[in-house]
Amino acid sequence: MTRWLRGEALVASAAPILGRDRNAGPTARTGSLLAQLDERSGRMRSAKLVNTLSELLQFHRSGRCWDATAEDVACLFRRLVAGSAGRECLHLVAGDPAPPVLGPDWRVVDLLEHDCGDERLLQLDDAKVDMVFCTGLERVQEPERLVAELRRVLKQHGQVWIEVPFNAPYRPDHERNLPDYWRISPEGLRLLMRGFDEIFCSGCQTGGMLQTTSFFYGIKAAEYVWREAPTVKASKRTTLNRVMRGSGA
Repeated sequence: MTRWLRGEALVASAAPILGRDRNAGPTARTGSLLAQLDERSGRMRSAKLVNTLSELLQFHRSGRCWDATAEDVACLFRRLVAGSAGRECLHLVAGDPAPPVLGPDWRVVDLLEHDCGDERLLQLDDAKVDMVFCTGLERVQEPERLVAELRRVLKQHGQVWIEVPFNAPYRPDHERNLPDYWRISPEGLRLLMRGFDEIFCSGCQTGGMLQTTSFFYGIKAAEYVWREAPTVKASKRTTLNRVMRGSGA
């Protein structure tokens, strides 16, 4: 289809040239046509390159609006893992064959293998887990159902950390039957996780200038009352600094 459209564009661009050089000889007409087409094609390539560079610049500038850098997120996550010793911790993945080892207290559960289609996505008792670290949300067909399960299995004041791609390539794995459903902004993730008390929610660049991950770090509230998504503040740098110092959790 793309090749056909390009051919149609070339034919359309060639029409005025053919009409203008109708009285010239065959060789002259052909040479004039090729020269004009080469010039037109060069202009199209230049315009496409300019548009691509402009989009890359916009991606780079958008990374400056996040409230956290990759180093901030890594430091905050290390603080979470450091406090998990001796607790019941759950690491949820979705098709990851080699998830990172977080420690002896972390139990790894593959969401795609344990989903039997029944009401309970996680085969765990209520209020059983102290901490949850969840990746692979983009491969889960029903994110709201997973979030409801996180609230069910977490103890009161249990902590949850969830990550999901925002700007990332489309990466299904058809050989392993791994879908790729979602890309979620930090605001969208905050909306999805509004049943939890937020400690920090933001995005950060990961895997290079063009890839961004949204993350949410929060606590299970004692009682959950459905509420509208909280208003996004202009900056949360002060909040992040307080959490880093250990006074925000």
